[in-house]
Amino acid sequence: MTGLFKRPTVEAEFKLTDQPVLIVVDDFQEHAYWPETTTVLAEEIAKELKRAEAAQQIVPAARIKRVRQAHPDFDERSTREIGELLGADQVIAVEIRAFHASVDPTQASAAARISVAVKVINVLEKKSRSKVRLWPPSPEGRVVYAELSAARVTEEKTRKAIIKALTAALAEKVVKNFYDRKVEDFETP
Repeated sequence: MTGLFKRPTVEAEFKLTDQPVLIVVDDFQEHAYWPETTTVLAEEIAKELKRAEAAQQIVPAARIKRVRQAHPDFDERSTREIGELLGADQVIAVEIRAFHASVDPTQASAAARISVAVKVINVLEKKSRSKVRLWPPSPEGRVVYAELSAARVTEEKTRKAIIKALTAALAEKVVKNFYDRKVEDFETP
């Protein structure tokens, strides 16, 4: 092969540290009326980070649960403070902005969808609040969304399967920001 059709590379928008990274998924506005969504999304992001080799060390969910139980004020702490408490250098902070899903789809297009804002927080920055957010430059974060068609929702059948498919699709889109990759079909570099 001559390399004539070699796919260009899309560079990571932000490369994560090789030190511990914490994933925090929050639903401040309670958009996700299926409460397991936050936990499953964090798990799917962790899996995708490992698959893509975008993070070397990820704080395990079991450790987060233990620390949460040991600290009654856990939910009142800032994302940076939670990262520090768990020994992370960076936090991938994911906030759910919109959510819709049903096991009985009525729309032909997007029968399940989720939208989030993603930020990377520098746990080590304690002096300047303006330097705590590492990525993206926008204070609102990077908005990422995923959706499943009515056909896919019908195929998945159960709430558990729908959440897994929806969060896996979203996790793939979130993590693409953190590693170099080849351009996909129909994607503009």
